[in-house]
Amino acid sequence: MFNLSDEKWFYGLVARTFAKACESLGIKKQSFSCQHKSHITKVMGHGTVGYCFDSDPELGGTGYLIGLHRCQSYKVMQRKVNEQTIDAETGKRKQKGNPLKYNRGDLVLTDCNVTGSNYGTASQPKFPLMELWKTVLLPELDMLVKPGGPCEGAVVVHQEDNAGPHIDKTYKDWLQAEFNNRGWKLEHQAPQGPYTNVLDLQMFPAMSKRHSEVLQMYSNNEANAEKIWRVACQVWKSCSSSMVSKAFIHAYRIMQKIIENDGHNHWLVDGTPHCNVRRDFIDTKHGIAPRPIINIDVDM
Repeated sequence: MFNLSDEKWFYGLVARTFAKACESLGIKKQSFSCQHKSHITKVMGHGTVGYCFDSDPELGGTGYLIGLHRCQSYKVMQRKVNEQTIDAETGKRKQKGNPLKYNRGDLVLTDCNVTGSNYGTASQPKFPLMELWKTVLLPELDMLVKPGGPCEGAVVVHQEDNAGPHIDKTYKDWLQAEFNNRGWKLEHQAPQGPYTNVLDLQMFPAMSKRHSEVLQMYSNNEANAEKIWRVACQVWKSCSSSMVSKAFIHAYRIMQKIIENDGHNHWLVDGTPHCNVRRDFIDTKHGIAPRPIINIDVDM
């Protein structure tokens, strides 16, 4: 069973330079507004997908959305905080005189930076991947491959990139030990190799496009963090098993091209190859299967 996880930013506003328009149909270019493009609200999510197959990935299999998790942790408030409003006369934000929002010592769930094993402090928490694996991802994978599970007896081959949190020594050594105990394999993708990452190659770009489309259905302004995440979860759940499966086959075939070219990227000269995945596979209820070959005899 191939398995892969990575992080992604979801933005509250994606302005398109070349917006599509059709005046005859009444579709006009729209303008979008935010305070500054460098300050657009964004939320980071950690996604994990898997592809379970029998003996050969080219024979088809089942794709799994194992989880999309918001990179958050609990912060201990160090002082009282009042509700924030905008003064009607000056246009400035103010808190004085407003109702109490948080009291000192309250626990507040907040977005934070991703780390390998560092939990941060009470006032500046972090999102440690080690804790996510302990409490969520390992139990989920164990459920998939346990006796009677949908992927009973499968060997998990997990891939991560070489970003700082993923190569944190404490986290890396702990995860390697957990995988060794289960007879699984842990691999890291080649440096500067986004084409071998299923999420970066196909899943995340497709999600980003759909995410911005759905956000623009709500309004033409910058979305807040809660709306960003709600739409991200909506888009994640809409990804089908066949979509996940095809993404893995696409990455698998690209890896074959890299091997054929001795690690060089000559195959990119003509653009990113589609590798004929849609031509060779059909969607099934639980994933994909090779497209049947139909032989037509023609009597001359």
